[in-house]
Amino acid sequence: MAGSGFETIAKEPSHWRERARGHLFLGDVLWEVWPDLKKHHPADREAETLAVVGGIAYHYGMAWELAAKGAIAKQSKAAPPFNHGLPSLSEKADLTLSAEEQELAGRLDAAIVWWGRYPVPKEAAKFDKAMSERLPRLVMPDDRNLVRSVLGRLAARGETPDRH
Repeated sequence: MAGSGFETIAKEPSHWRERARGHLFLGDVLWEVWPDLKKHHPADREAETLAVVGGIAYHYGMAWELAAKGAIAKQSKAAPPFNHGLPSLSEKADLTLSAEEQELAGRLDAAIVWWGRYPVPKEAAKFDKAMSERLPRLVMPDDRNLVRSVLGRLAARGETPDRH
């Protein structure tokens, strides 16, 4: 008996790649808006600035996660694991991360959690830790290049978004 539609899609690397491409696109759009927002509305647009910065990190993190899952699906010919940690997914995709990339993965993981899954914390301690350790440096100047480097290495495994 053939697998369900879900099982078929979950094992299809191109599904993960296309979803990653969409998140990469949105991260890039927000990245382009960010300097103008900082320049013209530095103090009176704090909520908008936080939304843009959080959105950049969230979408780049999701692009990384989905591209890694595509690489895992391609390598294993099976559905990737249903976890969300960028370091562990990168490891499962046979991708070695530099110390700088590991630090970025931690910040993007925090963004995925706090800008996507849990906008209101379920546990104060986890939220406080994220706010003090990772979210203050949510997006750094070289992050776009680092994300592209990781996605480029995943491309060598045949499964990452490619946008010019």
